[in-house]
Amino acid sequence: MLFVSGMEHYSFEEFVKRFPDDDACLEYVSSLRLDKCECGRSSWSRVKGRKSYACACGKHISPLKDTIFAGSKLPLRKWFYAIYLFSQAKNGVSAAELQRHLGCTYKTAWKVAASIRSLMEPESSKLTGEFEADETYVGGRPRYPYFGHSGRGTKKTPVFGIVRRSGDVRAHVVENVRESTLKPLIRSYAAPESTLYTDEFVVYDRMGKWYYHDRVKHGDKEFVKDYIHTNTIEGFWSIVKNNLRGTYKGVSHKHLQSYLNQFAWMYNHRHEVSVFPHLLALCLK
Repeated sequence: MLFVSGMEHYSFEEFVKRFPDDDACLEYVSSLRLDKCECGRSSWSRVKGRKSYACACGKHISPLKDTIFAGSKLPLRKWFYAIYLFSQAKNGVSAAELQRHLGCTYKTAWKVAASIRSLMEPESSKLTGEFEADETYVGGRPRYPYFGHSGRGTKKTPVFGIVRRSGDVRAHVVENVRESTLKPLIRSYAAPESTLYTDEFVVYDRMGKWYYHDRVKHGDKEFVKDYIHTNTIEGFWSIVKNNLRGTYKGVSHKHLQSYLNQFAWMYNHRHEVSVFPHLLALCLK
């Protein structure tokens, strides 16, 4: 990943000063993405009226190639502003809000948001330490014949999450909450012999074969037992559900995973003063 130095904190005034127009944005992208030409030269000059640069040997190249900006008719500065808004909004940015800020159609705003969100993929490395795992259900209020139920037994979408205490979270849309489904997800993130905390749900019964496993019994109104609890992952579920109910007004099953990736990515960068440099770097890698 590219690291953008000198951008640890960004106020709106600083954003406007640094990126006043499309040319400034393109110049910034080119400074990070243009390497030496095949001929060995490294002196590129801007092609007038185009988003490309030319070498003295005659070769032309676009610094926007293979980025989310490639082929877009939306001005580059509006793309940068959308990325800035994503980095500043703790509760997410809806397509309708982007439409108002960017002055574009709703369809364009939705595509911009989806493109930015698509970059927020979780890392694949295994970690050791203390983990909490839990499943939840996402969707509207249950209706008859499921009235009165808010979890298993409804037609809501099951979601599984695992978080490393004081660390990162992973969240996945799953087809079901069987052991055969959840076990591979846990093992893909938590290295063997890590410590795993869960509730008393039966699918976690055999986790002790790979982890130091403790659990709390929510059915007996037990939520914290010394250091044993699942409060961290449940706190993340609160963030997810509040954002889906508030900012996004509900998300279809088809797109839910991309929103979970967004919430997890923002959660994993929660200790940074500004995530704008990292989010911008994802767009330019």
